[in-house]
Amino acid sequence: MTAMDELDVKAEFSRLVEARPPLPESLDPGRLMSRGQRIEHRRHAAWAGAAAALTAAALVAVTLGMQALVGGQPGPARVAAPTTTRIAPPTAVRTTPTPVTLPRLSEAETCPERTSTDYPPGTSARGAGLPSGAAVRAAALAAAPRLLPGARVTHVKTWESRVDPRSGEPRVVVWFDLVSQGGPGGFGFEIYPFRGVTAAALASWDFTARPYSNCTAARRRAEPNGSAGLVYVKPLGNYAKYPNGARGQASYYDRRGVQVNVDTVPWAYSALLAAELHNPDLGVPDPPATRQTLPMTPDQAYQFARLVSQLPLSS
Repeated sequence: MTAMDELDVKAEFSRLVEARPPLPESLDPGRLMSRGQRIEHRRHAAWAGAAAALTAAALVAVTLGMQALVGGQPGPARVAAPTTTRIAPPTAVRTTPTPVTLPRLSEAETCPERTSTDYPPGTSARGAGLPSGAAVRAAALAAAPRLLPGARVTHVKTWESRVDPRSGEPRVVVWFDLVSQGGPGGFGFEIYPFRGVTAAALASWDFTARPYSNCTAARRRAEPNGSAGLVYVKPLGNYAKYPNGARGQASYYDRRGVQVNVDTVPWAYSALLAAELHNPDLGVPDPPATRQTLPMTPDQAYQFARLVSQLPLSS
């Protein structure tokens, strides 16, 4: 290409450039670059705003939560103390001893005397084991609040003999004073052994004989372990002739060979003991009655007699 030709080409190019129509403003390179930067800037601003909004929302939620935990007061985060639920103790129920119907002394009946107080043949028990008087005393005092609620029981005397002068057999006697509804009274244990007969057979013998001039037959008790019992519902004795002598009785026949009689009397055994100590060589009559009923029910007396079944026997 000659120099003239090169000049002609440049001139034509210049004419074409000058004659071109203007580019739309939206396609102007400078404006396109500026618009792209603005779009990118807005995108970054939008993300930054969203992040800020999320952060603010989270801070608000945390703040509200912490305010709720600390009673609505703003402040540093605190760990809520564990709550303790207190259970109120049960209300104490005051119980009143249930009144019982005690046998009246005037209910005792007059009947023919029993001709013999001997036991059936073969029941001699010389040297047989008995519970100690101390064990009987402790068992009765421990059971008294349960068997006689509201009553006051005190020990009066314990007497033990290897050979009873009346029967020739060993014997244990324990006396108590008892103050319950109706006034002072007393009850006592008389315990002696038997052999050669079962507990049920001996109970049947006493049931038929009706000791102490009692006309009303006793209620019989059969224990699951082979022991037996008799509970005299009405007082024993001749009330018309000896009003102070009316008494209640319950008998427990332990299958181990021990008979337990629990007598209940309308006077204090301490009064009888004082009279005996004052007149040791004389037969002392029963003290005057200090109440018109027996001091406990026949069933309560039987429960006292059954206590011996839980006590060991001496060898």
